[in-house]
Amino acid sequence: MVKITRCDYLKDGYYLYYIYIGYGKLDNGNIMGIMIVIIFIIIFFLLIWRRISYISKIKSTVRNITEGNLSNRVPLKYKNELGELAEDINYMASKIEKEEKNRNEFMTNISHDLRTPLTTILGYINMIKNNKYESKYEFNNYVNIMNKKGIYLKNMLDDFFEYSKLSSSDIILEKHKFELNELVRQINEEEEDEFIQKGLKLSINLPQESIYIEADPSLLLRAVNNLLSNAVKYSRKNTVVEFNIRKETFNNVHYAVLSVSNIPEEPISKNDMKNFFERLYKKDSSRQKEGSGLGLSIVKNIVKLHGGFVKVYKQDNRLIFNMYHPC
Repeated sequence: MVKITRCDYLKDGYYLYYIYIGYGKLDNGNIMGIMIVIIFIIIFFLLIWRRISYISKIKSTVRNITEGNLSNRVPLKYKNELGELAEDINYMASKIEKEEKNRNEFMTNISHDLRTPLTTILGYINMIKNNKYESKYEFNNYVNIMNKKGIYLKNMLDDFFEYSKLSSSDIILEKHKFELNELVRQINEEEEDEFIQKGLKLSINLPQESIYIEADPSLLLRAVNNLLSNAVKYSRKNTVVEFNIRKETFNNVHYAVLSVSNIPEEPISKNDMKNFFERLYKKDSSRQKEGSGLGLSIVKNIVKLHGGFVKVYKQDNRLIFNMYHPC
């Protein structure tokens, strides 16, 4: 004897039937009941098999991704937990693929940026070894060029090591409490001559009230210097670079805002501003201009380590970089 004793609704139009199978004479009713049970079991396994096959597809796709086939994606078939799992796997794969692409570009750009000055240095060394200079003046000129390229190479390596250190999860900040206005005055005294030599003027605007923050002084100074160096390198000649300090509040959190603005020598697009803080990004895609392309990435990482954030935007003809540091 076969009897359906209970029926529960599961999800997405599926039901769970509770069936009682007893012993008795096989009359037409019993035969019909057995056939219903068999049909139900067949349909049930057909439905389950589709999901088992889909789970196997997910498993094989994940295996392919882990083996380096980062373009693989799980087809989206269901609008349930399995579908959500597939979407999450596809999102993970796209992020890994993008990071792998960035890593390859990172290595390619590092190789280019290090090889260029090194090739120049080796070329002049070879000329000096083979006495390919006609005067003491020409000899000194070769030495000066090698010295300049050597300093540039050292600065790039310093940036690479600094970026690597800041990206490490075990970095320890040595925080101290200090007043920002005094820091800015000190920076202004140290950097003013460099701006004058480049045909620029550095203007500082400080609030009347004192603003105190807790930060790692050496790292904060590095971040500010990177912003100012960026302004020196890319500002239009005979213009003013402004360095301002103020307070702002976001979501009930008070921030000290260190702002550096300049008038760029070349037009800046929205795409440029979007990528400024990406590692090794250079507006000059041919990478002819000197610089590691890590300066603004280092700024972003330093500010992030202190619980703040960075912003860049255009206002009229000025490009403005803001560092937001919790007060």
